[in-house]
Amino acid sequence: MPKKNNVVPLVVIGFKDETAFVRGIAKEFGVAPQFAVTKKYKAGESAVSIPAPVGKKTVVAANAWEDPRWIFNLLLLLGAEVEAGAKEVILIAPWIAYGRQDRAAKPGETSAGETIAGALLSTGVDKIITLDAHSPRFMKFFKGRLQNIRATDAAAAFASKHKINAVAAADLGARERALEVSQKLKASMIQITKKRLKSGSVESGLLKGDAKNKRVLIIDDIADSGETLFKAAEILKRKGAVYVSAFVSHAVCLARLKKEGRKRGLDNIFTVFDHATRSLNAPFNLFVPTRQK
Repeated sequence: MPKKNNVVPLVVIGFKDETAFVRGIAKEFGVAPQFAVTKKYKAGESAVSIPAPVGKKTVVAANAWEDPRWIFNLLLLLGAEVEAGAKEVILIAPWIAYGRQDRAAKPGETSAGETIAGALLSTGVDKIITLDAHSPRFMKFFKGRLQNIRATDAAAAFASKHKINAVAAADLGARERALEVSQKLKASMIQITKKRLKSGSVESGLLKGDAKNKRVLIIDDIADSGETLFKAAEILKRKGAVYVSAFVSHAVCLARLKKEGRKRGLDNIFTVFDHATRSLNAPFNLFVPTRQK
């Protein structure tokens, strides 16, 4: 572990598995990136070490992926920076897994979202920056240390490029995001409802708004199977929409969603963060509003 007195003003560090992301964040801060060294012992245990020097202010650029080993390594990295003497540790993680499990689904379960938030905070991290956290409930688990970045400006830019004149919320949870985008565009607003059936399938219905002859952009935070978007697109097309696209902050696999979407009435889909390729389709300064000197 580096000596506590070997300190520079700022360090940006992450994992080599996310090299492009770490380099992009480091460039915005005007410093060279550092990479943590991970090790796995024969017994299966993990170890993470950090290079010298330590940053007085340290930015950890790393997503909190679903894989338990990845999350554990991230916890070790954050803890190592704190113990090495960093005065401020900031985690930039566009994706924090388990946010959709912000409550126990049934008796005998616990909230995985609350558990992961508690684990991250236990490292001593001072601030966490993420992209469109799933819900206000999930955000509350971070006790004021989570900064939630919304992709509404990127959504509005995409909408303008594709001549969108109506914005649809994929479900009630997406209403606030969709309303913000519609106001930026001065476009009409459409609300779609979603009900998840016991079978796991999705049932959607148009709640409010007129889609006839409209070019519609559906807004949601994440697309996994894409069923919510596909059902919404089918409804909008039946109601007379001439063009339907979707903008999601997170896509589990953009290529698959596009392929399936074309069969289901979804003309186009854009995401800020494609999880399958781990590519950020937006400027890195989305997470670094002010260039650090």
